[in-house]
Amino acid sequence: MSVVKRGMEYIRTHGLSYTLLHGTEKLSERFLRTYDRKWKTIRPDASELAFQCSHPLHAGCISILIPVYQTDPGFLEALLESIQNQTYPDFEVILYVTGNRTETDYVLRRYADSDPRFRVYRGDENLGISGNTNRAAEKASGDWIALCDHDDLLSPDCLYAVARCLISEKSDVVYTDEDKITENGRVHTDAHCKPDFSPLLLLSSNYVCHFLCMRRELWDAVGGERSEYDGSQDHDLVLRLWEHTDRISHIPLIAYHWRTVQSSMSHRNLEQCIRLSCRAVQDHFNRTEPGARAEIMGDVLRLRFPVPEQTRVDLFYLTQENTPIPEVVRHQEGAHFRLIPLNIADNRFQVMNKAAAQSEADVLWFLDASVLPLSREMGKEMLMLALRPGTGAVTGSLMSPSGKNLHAGFALYGPGFAMPRQYGVLKEAGGWHILLRQTHEVSAVCALCFMISRDRFIPYRCLCQGGLENVDLCLRLEQRGLRQAYTPYAEARVRPHPFLLHERNEEDARTMSEVWGQVRDSSWSRSLHPGSPRVHLKIPHTEGDRYEESE
Repeated sequence: MSVVKRGMEYIRTHGLSYTLLHGTEKLSERFLRTYDRKWKTIRPDASELAFQCSHPLHAGCISILIPVYQTDPGFLEALLESIQNQTYPDFEVILYVTGNRTETDYVLRRYADSDPRFRVYRGDENLGISGNTNRAAEKASGDWIALCDHDDLLSPDCLYAVARCLISEKSDVVYTDEDKITENGRVHTDAHCKPDFSPLLLLSSNYVCHFLCMRRELWDAVGGERSEYDGSQDHDLVLRLWEHTDRISHIPLIAYHWRTVQSSMSHRNLEQCIRLSCRAVQDHFNRTEPGARAEIMGDVLRLRFPVPEQTRVDLFYLTQENTPIPEVVRHQEGAHFRLIPLNIADNRFQVMNKAAAQSEADVLWFLDASVLPLSREMGKEMLMLALRPGTGAVTGSLMSPSGKNLHAGFALYGPGFAMPRQYGVLKEAGGWHILLRQTHEVSAVCALCFMISRDRFIPYRCLCQGGLENVDLCLRLEQRGLRQAYTPYAEARVRPHPFLLHERNEEDARTMSEVWGQVRDSSWSRSLHPGSPRVHLKIPHTEGDRYEESE
């Protein structure tokens, strides 16, 4: 496909305004170095690195596995130098080398001869990235296994941050944020600021990626990496690690720099990587959730979960007296759903509490009259998630008539306490790392449209008059270990409504701040502005900010 045709297809899918905005941002990152300049203001300075060196941590030896095959010697030297400059000294680097390249051999010998922590082993046969990584692991003697590509870079405080997290959180698995660097290593681009561990998002894509570190015993328990998944081998690995532990910690620090080399598997064959990811997720389902399915839809994974035939849902349609009920809402009724209009002319939340208390259904669905489902399947899409263990409230994709996102969950942030995530972004464009098109966890959902198992519903406390009342509900659900979920496949149009919180009730925000204090949003990075279509970075600048969330 020609560049012009690809451009026209992108405009058709994403819209002209988003295409121009996204293109401008990418050009700005590449040529004006907007993110690169930000990165230079937050990377650790000499005094910070000196402080780390003078305050050693003792988390055990970290074995960094690096399979080396026909690696550019300049890339390899830059990587090894970035590791040698780590402020956490208790590590070993296991380099498993296949293929012949004289200049690369020279770099390997120089580091191995000058620093005993760098150990080089050679194999006669290239076993692929998984096979070579597994061979490297056989030679490792550390307490921890960490994975690193042969042409990327670590920030000098990467291992120190990992050790700090391992000690403070007693983690089994740790991952960091990351960004990309240009092939020449001069410009940082495309920061990936990740949420804390998000099972639904992991099932939708390998958002964990780099830098990844795990207990040696856990690596041995899962059997290392599997060659049949080369291209998505790390996704398969993390899924299997999760089957053995839920002590998986996220360090909100850009500590890994992924070099954008066009020869890498993820650049050469994205379609094959997605197919392998889908297969890995399906294998995970076969082991842990029989009946669940993963399938490819475009460039993302769609998740489908079984719904028992006997499941019953009360659909509470929240409306004023004598308001007509649209046909598409009536058509939600069927095998699982019973439609019950609720008059909310008085106190909405007291009415909802009473309805929940009187219901005998398995699941409750609260749907405001301002929300118009786009298909008869909307309720079924939400129901698949609402029945899963560990899930609290579930919401769908609430959009404007032009297809722009108006609600896909809230980010807990700023003076208004909660803000709609990626407000105004075209749904089909995907937004930040295509989250709008993936099933994933969110910290809070809107009262206009959500579904919840009846035995997980907590009566409203009626602290607030507006949309923040539902945020309070979601925070109390999270206290009970229940995560809220968003599915892009339950689509609806929504009329402007104060509960969308684009216009916030200041009194309610003060009440929530008094009750909850400063809340940490586990599903949205604090380095992002939630309420902007640009989703631009707001990266912290101080040493305290840099490590606060891993303490």
